[in-house]
Amino acid sequence: MDIRAYNRDAWNKEVNEGDNRWTQPVSREIIAKAKQGEFSVVLTENISVPKNWFPALKGVDVLCLASGGGQQGPMFAAVGAHVTVFDNSPGQLKQDQLVAEREALSIQTVEGDAADLSMFADESFDLVFSTILLHELPPVVIQNMIAEIHRLLKPGGLTAHLNLPPYSQMSAYNAFLMNWETHNNGEPYWHAFHKLDLPAVFRVAGFKKIREVAAESKSTGRGAYSGQSPYLVTMAEK
Repeated sequence: MDIRAYNRDAWNKEVNEGDNRWTQPVSREIIAKAKQGEFSVVLTENISVPKNWFPALKGVDVLCLASGGGQQGPMFAAVGAHVTVFDNSPGQLKQDQLVAEREALSIQTVEGDAADLSMFADESFDLVFSTILLHELPPVVIQNMIAEIHRLLKPGGLTAHLNLPPYSQMSAYNAFLMNWETHNNGEPYWHAFHKLDLPAVFRVAGFKKIREVAAESKSTGRGAYSGQSPYLVTMAEK
């Protein structure tokens, strides 16, 4: 299977259908608030990223990996960051272009595979950011990508990645469901990802001040993934 083509086609379809919230561009009102200092980037269904997780964003260079959809990139741009959105889906990138044109924001959109970041120069970003990307990749690709992110970051730069926690931090019930997804729902790399020691991958790549922060989701309770920390944000500094 060509995983890149599969994911590109799947997200283009989601954009065309218009029902997936992660393909729906942010409103004029949200951008207006961001320009006035009310910055809010949503990572899970109901939790915004605390502003103090990020450095001062005005004038910084931000790379949003696999983050098309007209949401995170425009928010960073609205508070004055220089934003590059890198995504595999042309449809998702068009959503960022739509918001940029509508709100007179400066956003560079680049179509490509997050497994290959060679087009970007050394030490060209202050912040590299992704959400629900890593589990889509084989472990060896994750390792190579994290090493590449270290190369791309300026000294003192920050990287932050939202994903689901490893099996060791899940209930047996949730781990069972995740493993079922691997075999039955088109998620071939979930099992290997959930057994991966992600902080160790960052350490090997040369990162420091590595930390993991729980992020809540409303997708909890009976009949869904449940637990105290359904998502983790892994952050590290160069």
